[in-house]
Amino acid sequence: MMGIAMIAFACAYFIKPIPGFLAVAFVTRFMQGFASASIQTSCYAITSIVYPHKQAAIIGYIECCIGVGLVLGPVLGVILYQAGGFICPFIVSGIVFMFASFFTYSYIPP
Repeated sequence: MMGIAMIAFACAYFIKPIPGFLAVAFVTRFMQGFASASIQTSCYAITSIVYPHKQAAIIGYIECCIGVGLVLGPVLGVILYQAGGFICPFIVSGIVFMFASFFTYSYIPP
């Protein structure tokens, strides 16, 4: 859902009337927020189920990855913006989120 919402937000750039753009932008950002909250919550729940004996270490790895993402995300966003304009960072991150979701779905045990 996160990847679809990011790509839809990028496509909102092409909506010319301001009220239409604002409506699509608010809806897609709401979807991104909902998906982000779901992802963060489920990461910790899955961690406690899959790795019960290494839970503290795995949560540390998750927090480390979040920190690296918070540091590198704006840098990569600026590079993508310079390379392809406003929609490029959203399209690329949407595609990355969709690939990551398929990989995660195949990796997590049932």
